[in-house]
Amino acid sequence: MHTSSEDTSHRIDGKNFPLLAILYPDELHYLQSVATTLAIAPDVSVIQEGHTNQYLYLVQSGVLRVSKQHDDFVFEIGSITPGELFGEASILYNTPAAANVRSVEPCALYQIEASHLQEIIQT
Repeated sequence: MHTSSEDTSHRIDGKNFPLLAILYPDELHYLQSVATTLAIAPDVSVIQEGHTNQYLYLVQSGVLRVSKQHDDFVFEIGSITPGELFGEASILYNTPAAANVRSVEPCALYQIEASHLQEIIQT
């Protein structure tokens, strides 16, 4: 019996990121090959509301807070946890970010440039 010691907990695949389960294996492999791994400290802004965003982010570990600003008030509207992704709306609709995303604790993220996603979308 052969057992693999390869760690699959940090792969870009349908198991770790369920929203990507619809992609073909070669597309997932491509995303893994072009992804940059980021280590984000607590209380760091990853996406700013109203700013251009050119990256898709996939959360390996950690928690991020999503908020919107209205006048002088900031409203927390959700959180993003491991296995989830964010930044896709700005890329798909070619619009500025609709919300702020800030780390709550240390986070490990995959960052994928929009141009790489466009390659998959166009095929």
